[in-house]
Amino acid sequence: MREVTRAWITLGVIVAACLGGLAGIVYLVATILFGGNAAPPTARQAPAPTTSSSATRSSGPSVSLQQAEDALAARPMVQLLPSAVQPQPLVEATAGPPIVLPAATVHTELLPTGFPRTPQGALAQLAEIDQAAWQNENLAQVQLVYDWAAMPGAVSKQDWNMSTAVNAGLKGAGLTDSTAGLQVSYTVTDAQVKGVLDDGNFVVACVNGELDANYRNSARIGVGDCQRMVWSAGRWRIGPGEQPAWAPNAWPGSADSVRAGWQAVNHA
Repeated sequence: MREVTRAWITLGVIVAACLGGLAGIVYLVATILFGGNAAPPTARQAPAPTTSSSATRSSGPSVSLQQAEDALAARPMVQLLPSAVQPQPLVEATAGPPIVLPAATVHTELLPTGFPRTPQGALAQLAEIDQAAWQNENLAQVQLVYDWAAMPGAVSKQDWNMSTAVNAGLKGAGLTDSTAGLQVSYTVTDAQVKGVLDDGNFVVACVNGELDANYRNSARIGVGDCQRMVWSAGRWRIGPGEQPAWAPNAWPGSADSVRAGWQAVNHA
């Protein structure tokens, strides 16, 4: 089983456990999946990426640029225990100043878009993608969002973080698809830019936020996600290549979130 898939299944199990009233199984499952330390593994080790390239997306990335992008995406991030996702006290410390997400300028497509070709624009688009994909854990919605967001060569829909998480959450709750009474929403509250390449056309963007779910019971957890965001055809899209290394999941504003480098977001 792919490492990122394992991590998302654990997140799904945490949600499903809370929804089904199965408190206590969370840590057992996490331990079974990840071993005795119950810490999510990261993607493969990779050399440090380069910091610039003259290649453009119109012609496709050069071999050296692709290698740099793969290395940046695969670079491990801070590991946190599964308990870091649960609601916990907020702290005054921060990982840096708030990141201002620009406002969408196009509202005629499936998702708000028209964000600028900046790292903040990439973060803002990823926030819209993830928030829409999580909505009420609806498989048809996931398909629509993936088709709109992903470029050719991007991670397959089956392996995409949002798809894996939604499927795991439904399975854990004993459901095959969204159903009456199941309410799930995701709100991005934090972000970080892992790196930028290709003269600003490639960004490994990461967002973290609060997932709220209600079914038989309620659950609130912190969920993070990183994607390869590529500027293509006038907007940010999920670019070609495998999923980036597992993003640290943390309750927004907690000491764990600060340790993992999450910065609060404000909206322009």
